Amino acid sequence: EIGRRLGGAADAGEFRDHVAGQAHVPGGGDDLRGDGVVAAAGAEVTAVDISASRLERLHHNIARTGLAAEVIEADILDLGMTRCFDAVLLDAPCWATGTIRRHPELPYLKSDLHLGELVARQRAMLVAASERVIPGGMLVYATCSLEPEEGEEQIGWFLSRHADFELAMPPSTVPPP
Repeated sequence: EIGRRLGGAADAGEFRDHVAGQAHVPGGGDDLRGDGVVAAAGAEVTAVDISASRLERLHHNIARTGLAAEVIEADILDLGMTRCFDAVLLDAPCWATGTIRRHPELPYLKSDLHLGELVARQRAMLVAASERVIPGGMLVYATCSLEPEEGEEQIGWFLSRHADFELAMPPSTVPPP
């Protein structure tokens, strides 16, 4: 859905310059799901990840697909970048409860303390990512978690402190009652 949403905007010419992606999770930025769609639509993509091994897979996938992207190994919280982007996709580290079917051991490996640490990091990352979005641009926040603290509560927290952003539902999403 993220790739289709960003790709549709890129097809419509909404992203004329740059799109940035920050991923901290396997399957996030290294497979080009979101960034690849906008790169294929002609947008310039900057991919940022803290993990050298994920970036190695990303480089392989960029070469395999023939797409182009600027790749930066860094933590978004320590990036030091001043450039802003038409859109930023933040694939944040999370509790990963949405992957329990593939990883049934997850509930036994996680603790409430760990969740609180992740929520705090996600908040800091959201703020940092929002500072890289041009006025009128798009910030996409994604996790693979089913925990409200990492989803709707996190988005509510962010929007309550950043009046210059508003919630935009993807076209295929039905708002909650």
